[in-house]
Amino acid sequence: MHTDQHFPGLVDLRERTVSPLVYVDRDVYQAEQELIFAKSWLYVGHESQLPNDADFIVTSMGEVSVMVWRRADGGIGVYLNSCPHRGMRICREESGRAKAVVCPYHGWSFDQKGALRGIPNFDDTYAGVLDKSRWGLIPVARVETYRGLIFACFDPDVVPLADYLGHAKWYLDAALNRSAKGLRALPGVLRWQVEANWKFGAENAAGDNAHASIAHASVLPMFNEPAKPGGKPFDDPFNHEVKMGNGHGWIALKQPPERHPAVAAHVEKVREEAAALLTPKQLEQYGNFYVGTIFPNLSLFFAGTPTLRVWQPRGVNRMEVWSWTFAEGDPSAEVIEAQRQSMTTSFSASGLVEQEDGLMWSSCQRELESGVVRRRHPLNYAQGANKGYTEPDRPGLLGKNPTEIGIFGFYERWRADMGGVR
Repeated sequence: MHTDQHFPGLVDLRERTVSPLVYVDRDVYQAEQELIFAKSWLYVGHESQLPNDADFIVTSMGEVSVMVWRRADGGIGVYLNSCPHRGMRICREESGRAKAVVCPYHGWSFDQKGALRGIPNFDDTYAGVLDKSRWGLIPVARVETYRGLIFACFDPDVVPLADYLGHAKWYLDAALNRSAKGLRALPGVLRWQVEANWKFGAENAAGDNAHASIAHASVLPMFNEPAKPGGKPFDDPFNHEVKMGNGHGWIALKQPPERHPAVAAHVEKVREEAAALLTPKQLEQYGNFYVGTIFPNLSLFFAGTPTLRVWQPRGVNRMEVWSWTFAEGDPSAEVIEAQRQSMTTSFSASGLVEQEDGLMWSSCQRELESGVVRRRHPLNYAQGANKGYTEPDRPGLLGKNPTEIGIFGFYERWRADMGGVR
């Protein structure tokens, strides 16, 4: 295990700076796999993706491939997608339904509880030598859910999920508890790679709204009101960001009325349901644009269409983005298609906004890797540091846009985890 104590020093709490090594150093990246991804609650799926007995999906927890499997008793098991015999990847499907899986290398088979059920020629070659009860699939230690989100953690001693989410529960409720039917994942997952460290995506969604009117100045008028000049985005008094604690961050922005008639009608229908489920302050969030990050690498994008995404680490200078689109309540086929097209046009591999973000992040990565001189000079995260405020009916430390309190909160948690302090 990494024990190098210089990692916390890469984030300066007093100056509110972050060393470029956080993004480019391979030792830092490897330590993250042990100190963050092996010890944090990680999003692995949504309950609507596993509606029936034996349904499964395959996803990643950091660099580790896992199966998320609905058991016969209705519970959910998460297992390493690796045969205990030789390490072979067992399941090569992205999703499906199966009572058992069979390793394609030597034919070992496992049931929904991860138990080893069969080995070819067992009686002739293994009887009296191998105890099947000890050679099942490797389980992930903890699995819990919140509002349909499935989280798992390798660390058996991790705090309960509700404690880990903390103040973020209030904001997740505002986003995920607006309809009696909740969210339903639409089929498929969008995946694309960006040549940048995974934290560029996660921090952006945790609280970087300062870039919007500058980096996206050419495309925002297509979706929203024209961007304001001079780097002062979105002047509506509603707009705010939140440092939710535990590394979680949130952005909320006023959104113009929905233009598509069918979608607008659906939005109002869900609003009526939401009024009975949310507090008045939570209801203020409804119908607006918001995005947030649950530390370390789950982000929510609600830009008229509910979307969840995970920033999968694939090396110190590469991330793989996994993005799912959801239907809310009971929308018509017309509404679903309109919302899907909206997200494809804006926040997807081919989306206009997404392409600009990817270009920015990959350019930052290249420059920070360009030489030892650049890596000596830290990055600044001090915007809005002395302007945070609190409200009695809304948790967390709030800040008016633009501010970086949410982003630096992400790095405060990163620093604590990398130093072994939780």
